[in-house]
Amino acid sequence: RARGSAGIFSDLRTHLERIVDGELDSLSDAQRAQVDEIVRAVVAKIAHQPTVALKEAAGTDRGARLTEATRTLFGL
Repeated sequence: RARGSAGIFSDLRTHLERIVDGELDSLSDAQRAQVDEIVRAVVAKIAHQPTVALKEAAGTDRGARLTEATRTLFGL
Protein backbone atom coordinates (compact mmCIF):
# COMPACT_ATOMS: atom_id res chain seq x y z
CA ARG A 1 0.00 0.00 0.00
CA ALA A 2 2.71 2.48 0.97
CA ARG A 3 4.52 1.99 -2.34
CA GLY A 4 1.40 3.01 -4.23
CA SER A 5 1.29 6.34 -2.46
CA ALA A 6 5.04 6.97 -2.47
CA GLY A 7 4.58 9.77 -5.01
CA ILE A 8 2.78 11.99 -2.52
CA PHE A 9 5.58 11.59 0.03
CA SER A 10 8.17 12.50 -2.55
CA ASP A 11 6.10 15.42 -3.84
CA LEU A 12 5.55 16.77 -0.32
CA ARG A 13 9.21 16.56 0.65
CA THR A 14 10.31 18.08 -2.67
CA HIS A 15 7.84 20.93 -2.21
CA LEU A 16 9.09 21.62 1.31
CA GLU A 17 12.72 21.43 0.17
CA ARG A 18 12.03 23.98 -2.59
CA ILE A 19 10.61 26.37 -0.01
CA VAL A 20 13.76 25.94 2.09
CA ASP A 21 16.00 26.46 -0.94
CA GLY A 22 14.17 29.66 -1.85
CA GLU A 23 14.61 31.07 1.62
CA LEU A 24 18.28 30.11 1.77
CA ASP A 25 19.02 31.91 -1.49
CA SER A 26 18.76 35.23 0.32
CA LEU A 27 21.56 34.38 2.77
CA SER A 28 25.33 34.66 2.50
CA ASP A 29 27.28 31.44 1.98
CA ALA A 30 28.32 31.31 5.64
CA GLN A 31 24.78 31.90 6.87
CA ARG A 32 23.36 29.42 4.36
CA ALA A 33 25.59 26.58 5.58
CA GLN A 34 24.60 27.16 9.19
CA VAL A 35 20.90 27.58 8.59
CA ASP A 36 20.56 24.86 5.95
CA GLU A 37 21.24 21.99 8.33
CA ILE A 38 18.88 23.29 10.99
CA VAL A 39 16.04 24.10 8.61
CA ARG A 40 16.21 20.75 6.82
CA ALA A 41 16.08 18.94 10.17
CA VAL A 42 13.01 20.96 11.15
CA VAL A 43 11.32 20.27 7.80
CA ALA A 44 11.96 16.54 8.23
CA LYS A 45 10.40 16.63 11.69
CA ILE A 46 7.36 18.58 10.47
CA ALA A 47 6.84 16.20 7.54
CA HIS A 48 7.26 13.04 9.62
CA GLN A 49 3.78 12.67 11.15
CA PRO A 50 1.88 13.54 7.95
CA THR A 51 4.05 11.04 6.09
CA VAL A 52 3.31 8.33 8.66
CA ALA A 53 -0.42 9.05 8.47
CA LEU A 54 -0.39 8.90 4.66
CA LYS A 55 1.54 5.62 4.69
CA GLU A 56 -0.80 4.02 7.22
CA ALA A 57 -3.86 5.02 5.20
CA ALA A 58 -2.39 4.15 1.79
CA GLY A 59 -4.63 2.00 -0.38
CA THR A 60 -7.79 2.93 1.49
CA ASP A 61 -10.54 5.46 0.85
CA ARG A 62 -9.16 7.48 3.76
CA GLY A 63 -5.73 7.35 2.15
CA ALA A 64 -7.13 8.70 -1.11
CA ARG A 65 -8.82 11.55 0.76
CA LEU A 66 -5.67 12.36 2.73
CA THR A 67 -3.57 12.27 -0.43
CA GLU A 68 -5.94 14.64 -2.21
CA ALA A 69 -6.06 16.93 0.83
CA THR A 70 -2.25 16.96 1.02
CA ARG A 71 -1.98 17.81 -2.67
CA THR A 72 -4.55 20.60 -2.27
CA LEU A 73 -3.10 22.04 0.96
CA PHE A 74 0.48 22.11 -0.31
CA GLY A 75 -0.24 22.89 -3.97
CA LEU A 76 1.35 19.65 -5.21
